[in-house]
Amino acid sequence: MESVLARFALEGRRIDSKSLHQPVGYFVGLHEPVSQMDYSGPLPDETIAVLYGLADQVIQQLLAAFRETEGLTVQLKAVVTEHNSHWPFVDLAKELKQEHELMRVFFAVRQQIELAKKWLNTNQTPASAEHESLVNQLQQSVEEGSEIVQKAQTTDSFDLGELKQIGRQISSLLSQLQSS
Repeated sequence: MESVLARFALEGRRIDSKSLHQPVGYFVGLHEPVSQMDYSGPLPDETIAVLYGLADQVIQQLLAAFRETEGLTVQLKAVVTEHNSHWPFVDLAKELKQEHELMRVFFAVRQQIELAKKWLNTNQTPASAEHESLVNQLQQSVEEGSEIVQKAQTTDSFDLGELKQIGRQISSLLSQLQSS
């Protein structure tokens, strides 16, 4: 990561695990430390890039450079804002991890729905009563999944477990139909 930052004439800072309870803004000079005590809780597993004071264009270029740099994986990224600058760094890391998981599941389910729609459009003739039942279940699951995805796009309150469940259901039905 240091070499990427150097290309942009930026300085990076590794955060000592003992300081994870400090506010995010502390690491960029916005806030004073909240405590002299060391953090002793669980550590984030992911590499996290927290950016501050950069123009949008620079952020986009920097993120592209992260992606293009072989051997560099930055799983979680955030920009310091007025809202999150007071959060303990460890809480920001947890929130980013949850958001990352949510987006991963969201895009996977959306892809499953598109695959199912494509399959349904090209496979109209049921081979048997069992096959017809599976097709009907798939159509129903696609409708339900589309509603859940739409809700996820338009509101902050939806059930990640429900999204995962419909994704598994569509995947299973597609698999059964493709093998029959």
